Amino acid sequence: MSRVLLVNMEEAPENLHLEMAFVRAVAGIAGAELDVAHSFRYEYDFIPRVVNGKGFRMRAGAFARPGGAGKGYGAAVFLDVPKRRKPLVPWLAILARGGFARRVLVCNHLLDQPVPAGTGAAMRLFDRVFLLRHDDAAALEPFFREGALRSHDYALDFSYYSPDGFPDEGYVFSAGTTHRDYELLCEALLQTGLKARVFADAREGETLAGRRGVEFFAFGRNLDRIKPSIARARLVAVPIRSDAVNPCAGLTVTLMGMAMGKPVVTRDTPGMRRYIQSGVNGLLYEGGSAQSLARCLREACDSPGLGERSRPAAQSLADMDRFAGEVLREALSLA
Repeated sequence: MSRVLLVNMEEAPENLHLEMAFVRAVAGIAGAELDVAHSFRYEYDFIPRVVNGKGFRMRAGAFARPGGAGKGYGAAVFLDVPKRRKPLVPWLAILARGGFARRVLVCNHLLDQPVPAGTGAAMRLFDRVFLLRHDDAAALEPFFREGALRSHDYALDFSYYSPDGFPDEGYVFSAGTTHRDYELLCEALLQTGLKARVFADAREGETLAGRRGVEFFAFGRNLDRIKPSIARARLVAVPIRSDAVNPCAGLTVTLMGMAMGKPVVTRDTPGMRRYIQSGVNGLLYEGGSAQSLARCLREACDSPGLGERSRPAAQSLADMDRFAGEVLREALSLA
């Protein structure tokens, strides 16, 4: 029997989905069991306390105490480096004190550069590190063991985000809290006469307040409404600022829309071209141009085939279940 400890302390929706993907993946590996340690601020009742009838989810404190981690585990998989100090302390304690045969780090978000103070030495404890493809591997390589780095595409939970058959209510769905150009989207909406439902933070809410045809929702308080809102949308628009430096900006929402079989319109960038072939399985607009965005919105409304082709195109690159299985098999082979 091979036991794996999954350490998930970066409280983000994507990591909750990735945790569930690991639970599904371990069920398909003969003789493997999975325990989960996390330190989330909230109790999520949709996360079961027992993993596949064998493993257990526990608060991280039980593992962070001296001698409390590592016993009986062939490998440990750590999801991201926590950005808050409170979960970072037990995360480092588990990493350093655990008597794991092998340690694997999965960067489900871009890794901070430079590596945060106090974590540099800890990074060299990892036997394998899966970096997002858009991380600067060359800049990060000195912090890790030689040969430890592997690149991977962003992964999405296609088991959760799937076409639901809700009626099309004809609006444009958009969401996101950083690097978004909602001013540009509002200009394009005026040109097309389309309505929109937007999930963003309070600052963007000030931009969107009172805009004709725009329904605003605070992102953090309405996570449960995002999936049904995508399902009822005509299309998904992800307006990205022209000065955005993050090459992954908007990718999560883009993949959500594609996974649910919706035509997606987003800015033309090298990162987005990896997932969207404009005019085939989505549309890419010229950055900073409301006219280009409006033209793409109209075309997306008139081209249902874009949505039909979007899900298989995205899943071929970004399936979370497949990625979780690859990480687990790698961790167990190292052990």
